[in-house]
Amino acid sequence: MEVFPKSAFSPDACVPMRALLAGARRKESALLEMIQTLVRAESPSDDKAAVDACGALVAAHARALGGRVKVHRQRAFGDVIEARFGPRRKSALVNRALLLGHIDTVWPLGTLKTMPCRVAHGRLWGPGTLDMKAGVAMALTAIEMLAEAGSLDREIVLLLNSEEEVGSPVSRPITDRKSTRLNSSH
Repeated sequence: MEVFPKSAFSPDACVPMRALLAGARRKESALLEMIQTLVRAESPSDDKAAVDACGALVAAHARALGGRVKVHRQRAFGDVIEARFGPRRKSALVNRALLLGHIDTVWPLGTLKTMPCRVAHGRLWGPGTLDMKAGVAMALTAIEMLAEAGSLDREIVLLLNSEEEVGSPVSRPITDRKSTRLNSSH
């Protein structure tokens, strides 16, 4: 059984489901650790310094995975993080993918005191866990797994905005520019 159709990442690349699942199981503890690290980095939309600190954690992790990171500096909100993985492509006509996410939360600083990040009964709780720090960690882990499987044959751009919870006033133009230059976005 194949996880991706042959055309998903390269003409001949397929990752067998069992291999993908085995890889995911090997990454589970690191994934949970990364999620917890991001959740504990409180990042309310209205606190630029806090969002930038969370963004720095993501950028460092992306660089450790071989990502080419660009920080789109912002004045009023946190910086927008762009990380590119896989082969470099100069042409806008090549097969690229754009993954979108955000690192800001609706929770004010100090929420961890009353709603701590914790794991119990096979579940992970904490402010911003589902929206959307777990998703950011999962995206990075999926990219890592594709690279390890030798299946990262197209450029993947991970674009993380810093103010999604307040309507994306500064990241929307960046997202629009990036998405017009790519074949697919998710």
